[in-house]
Amino acid sequence: MIARYTLMTLAAASLTFPRACAAADAGEKTLGTPELIAILKSDAALFEKAQACRQLAGRGAREAVPALAPLLGDEKLAAYARDALEKIDDPAAGDALRAALGALKGKLLAGAVNSIGVRGDAQAVSALSALALDPASGAAPEALPALGRIATPEALETLAKTLASGPAELRPAAAEGCILGAERHAAKGARDAAIELYDAVRRADVPAPLRAAATCGTIVVRGSAGLQLLFEALKSDDDIVRGAVLGLLRRELRDPEVTRALAAELGRLRPALQALLIPVLADRDDPGALGAVEAAAASEAEEVRAAALAALRDRGDPKALAIVAARARDAEARVRADAVRVLGEWRNVDAGPVLLALAEHAGDDRDALRAFGAIAALVRRIDFAGGRARARWIDLWDGRALAREALAAAQSDDEKRPLIDALGAAGDAGAFALLGELFDTPSLREDACKAAVAVAERIVRIAPDEVEAAMKKVMAATRHEDCAGRAAKAIGRAREEREARAKAK
Repeated sequence: MIARYTLMTLAAASLTFPRACAAADAGEKTLGTPELIAILKSDAALFEKAQACRQLAGRGAREAVPALAPLLGDEKLAAYARDALEKIDDPAAGDALRAALGALKGKLLAGAVNSIGVRGDAQAVSALSALALDPASGAAPEALPALGRIATPEALETLAKTLASGPAELRPAAAEGCILGAERHAAKGARDAAIELYDAVRRADVPAPLRAAATCGTIVVRGSAGLQLLFEALKSDDDIVRGAVLGLLRRELRDPEVTRALAAELGRLRPALQALLIPVLADRDDPGALGAVEAAAASEAEEVRAAALAALRDRGDPKALAIVAARARDAEARVRADAVRVLGEWRNVDAGPVLLALAEHAGDDRDALRAFGAIAALVRRIDFAGGRARARWIDLWDGRALAREALAAAQSDDEKRPLIDALGAAGDAGAFALLGELFDTPSLREDACKAAVAVAERIVRIAPDEVEAAMKKVMAATRHEDCAGRAAKAIGRAREEREARAKAK
């Protein structure tokens, strides 16, 4: 449950219970329970006693309680002793922890209180309530959550009193206890009792993370009856509560009824909230949810439209591609522009044929340029790493084939230049052939030569032969001294690489 997840985060920041102990050596001898008890009673080293506690914790041996109990007052060994006592499923362990409450102070007292809570010891409620209602006890912040774990009527009465009218500094701990108690009731099927506790926290003057945990908890427990509260929380001005509910929708509330309600409500929400909910819906394999996202992709609100297109891109399946492709042919120029840009960010080369078709059948030069620019963006998503080609989103060979088709389809230099730049940035030896075909086109020659040199500089160590051959063609074609100089340097590096390889053989 989401409340448990949130409380675990809170506990990590507030509790100081050191569970971990040093790992035992691989060859550590496993001792019998009497021997371990003897170690605890002896003058053995601290490490040996800690290891004895660790082994006893794994056995749950009742006979170890008398040896563990005195260690509850030992600052160095108390945590190990408490850990063992928590795991001993015998009333004697609870007796030892309760008996220690009157003698311990500070962190040792707080630790014992925590352990009592972990054990769910109902016999300790009176003692814990006394500690909880006395701020001077030093253990009130620990006693309140412990009471929540026990969740008897007396324990919950103390929590309710503290939450409603206790000192401000103790209300967060009381709220945590109420949430723990609500979880305990919910696990037993006592929905009404759980809802009452959650709602008390939602209305209390406590930090937002606690109210958020309670809100999520009560939504889950209420089931379909919690949908109204869910939408109220989503519309809240409290970012923490709203964020927690969004997380709940992503992780847990994925049933069809919730999905249908979200899809139906989406268009009625303010744009900023629609943008937050759209990724949640796009992640669900539900026709209604996808239909709502499709409608959002044509929204007049830019942030809604952008969120829908981005969510479809992240989804990346054929259904999502079809929706974005349709938006790329929208009557509204701004919708077309956004959709084409997203196609250029697609996770695979499947968007390539769509973009080629858009480029070839563009209604005007601006749309054609956008489409070719998006194709270039796809091609550019190829990178090199570790001396070998690596595709970041799309396959290297598919990317090169797409570039070839796009260059053939492009009718103007302005349409071809982004593709040339992309080949130079993505770069593999196969790009030399594509770029070399443009060396005889005067208006594009220098762009192609520059891109070829960029490729050569990147791959000279992995393809020295191809680099030297291509750079000789560049030197013959270019009219720019700088480009020719870079090509000559690349040839020199290629020859050095071949010589180094020959010496290494």
